[in-house]
Amino acid sequence: MMVFLTSGCAHENTPTPDEVSVPPIEPVSTMPTPEEFWFPENLRQLSASEKNTIIEIVLNTPEASEWLQKESKYEISFDWAALYPDSSGTGYSGYMRYEYEIVETGIPVYPRGRAVLDPRDAEKIYPDVTIRFGEPGKWIVSAAVDLEACKVVFVEGYPFRTPPIRPAK
Repeated sequence: MMVFLTSGCAHENTPTPDEVSVPPIEPVSTMPTPEEFWFPENLRQLSASEKNTIIEIVLNTPEASEWLQKESKYEISFDWAALYPDSSGTGYSGYMRYEYEIVETGIPVYPRGRAVLDPRDAEKIYPDVTIRFGEPGKWIVSAAVDLEACKVVFVEGYPFRTPPIRPAK
């Protein structure tokens, strides 16, 4: 049995590729354009002294001091964390972390209902330090610090995970 497949027939009135006008494809975004950018009062460049104070505070938490005894090598990076209060009034129901460089551009505020959390609903924006213990990485401690009170307001520790290696295309 023979099967013939055809992709179509050429007609006299079929336009050539040069005659066909194709509208440009618009990129698809998962998030709408921000309505505005928010600059909370404490969102600013931190001084070297403030960064050192934050690091010292976090290294003295039980989560970090345990790993400091196990690992002599660690890396530190700074971000910002927006903490959202729990409706019960104790603790936090969630957080959003922003890159440290956001001090230059502000925090994007998306239309209500389009983003998971609105940064303006946060209790406050805190400096956040992430410490990666071990070489290669073994454990991460991330903590938001209230510089005015000189204390950690939120801390979490979790295993370091190397992202999967994807083959080149």
